[in-house]
Amino acid sequence: MNHLNDSDDDSDDNSYWMMDNDPKHQVTVESVIERLLRSFFTQDYGEADYWNQRYSESPDEYEWFMSWSYVYPYVKEFCKKGKALNLGCGNSPMPSEMISSGFSQVYNIDVSDVLIEQMKKKYSDNSNLIWQTMDCTQLDFPNDYFDCVVDKGTIDALYCSSNSQELISKTLDEVKRVLKPQYFYISISFGNPQSREYLVNYPNMNFLKYIDVTNPKNEESTQFIYIFQK
Repeated sequence: MNHLNDSDDDSDDNSYWMMDNDPKHQVTVESVIERLLRSFFTQDYGEADYWNQRYSESPDEYEWFMSWSYVYPYVKEFCKKGKALNLGCGNSPMPSEMISSGFSQVYNIDVSDVLIEQMKKKYSDNSNLIWQTMDCTQLDFPNDYFDCVVDKGTIDALYCSSNSQELISKTLDEVKRVLKPQYFYISISFGNPQSREYLVNYPNMNFLKYIDVTNPKNEESTQFIYIFQK
């Protein structure tokens, strides 16, 4: 389901986020999904040592969310087929799926150098996938460089930090800086709009809409795709 952010609406300050009667959107931050997120993404999430240990112990490829091949039909109108940036790539198979969907190159960044080395070796035969150790709050890319920026769960991880608003602000500012004018940022999340108000109301990004998508492998699990334009 698509939900547009209508700037001409007379309601006060996006109050429709809090008045949404769709049962799928009434889940609070104390829901099962949020509790699971907090168990997986602790306040150590921003520390490279934490993630290095995690990926050293669990190097196998793993997908927490729906596959990109399932998500792509919902977002393809926002995907310009050039260079894409994948924020907080983890060891998901999404980067290779993004190449298959038409991107010419996918730059994948993560704070864990252990993970990045693992993924470089795994995809050493694919020169269209670039792997770099990098913090999403301090991107080492030129201005107006990417045709699309995607994150799947990275903003969720930031929300679990004690200084979440600061980190989310820095990340969104960097996303805007490296994204080409008029192009799109796609954030895939377990968090419903009520729990992501800071994200959708951030003044430095133009929030367009969110799309709620039911996980085909678990009909009780809804994930949310947030679309922004520079």
